[in-house]
Amino acid sequence: MTDTKETTFLERYFPQRTAIVALLLIVCSLVMGCYMLLGYLLPPDATALQETPEDQQSIVFEEQTTGDNSVATTNQAGLEDAVVIAQSSAPSLSNDPGRVENLRLATEALDGVVIKPGETFSFNEVVGDVENDSRYRLAPVVLDSEPDYVRGGGVSQVSSALYLAALYTNLIIVERHPHPTNVDFVQAGLDAFIEYSDRDLRLSNQSEFPVKINAVSEGQSVTITLLGRPLADGIRIEPLSIMVTFHAEGSPLPEELDLDSSLINSTFYIVESFRVFYYHGNMTESILLARDTYTVLSGTTVVLPDGSRVITK
Repeated sequence: MTDTKETTFLERYFPQRTAIVALLLIVCSLVMGCYMLLGYLLPPDATALQETPEDQQSIVFEEQTTGDNSVATTNQAGLEDAVVIAQSSAPSLSNDPGRVENLRLATEALDGVVIKPGETFSFNEVVGDVENDSRYRLAPVVLDSEPDYVRGGGVSQVSSALYLAALYTNLIIVERHPHPTNVDFVQAGLDAFIEYSDRDLRLSNQSEFPVKINAVSEGQSVTITLLGRPLADGIRIEPLSIMVTFHAEGSPLPEELDLDSSLINSTFYIVESFRVFYYHGNMTESILLARDTYTVLSGTTVVLPDGSRVITK
């Protein structure tokens, strides 16, 4: 009687490869099990995390309330690769505590605002009517050549810092006004005076890329940083101011300037400001921005175009 041995399917048809095939089956089973386990653990929308940045477009609108005005700031495509394109600082010698709070409120309203391509930015629309905003404090200003205390005093220091930063970029200056008297936080001719009723700082972005404003204050100092797409390689823009006339009270007025005769009883100086364009270090163009007249008050600080400070007598 012959002993019979029961054979499996593999042994019958693949007698020489039984061990190898068995090993492959085990490996395949493990792979399938891992795949099913991962599919169970992943959330239903996990595939969205695998999309490339080009497949995603998120626009976030954040509502800012500034006095009686509301401004929507936007984070949009175009700022992902933004770099610092300009930065300016405006420090004041004032020690008034009300100004410190006013600078903080104004920079907070300004911080994070984006000027989109084709848009015109308005400082007054963003910061609001500070003279009628109870959050702002009384602080010293000079109106009609006379010092006074008004609510929101010092806010023009913020607008001046923004104007100075904008002059280093290709933002177009739509509206800007000088102070009636000398200020101590920016060079003569590079300031921007604000009055909600009729004096604004407006900047137009005619480029194809957005510009973001970062604003911060520390004590009596304001720093503005602009983020965006840098100028083309080799191109540089710089502001320049030049004092063309200084007049001491009672001195004859220079006839070539055709000035108001009432100024003969004032001490004042006249400054011309320019935007200067360079290409690989060589000046290519100089554009006159303004010719401003500043009345000088006794005992105040004048910041000359070269950045030096002079205390008037």
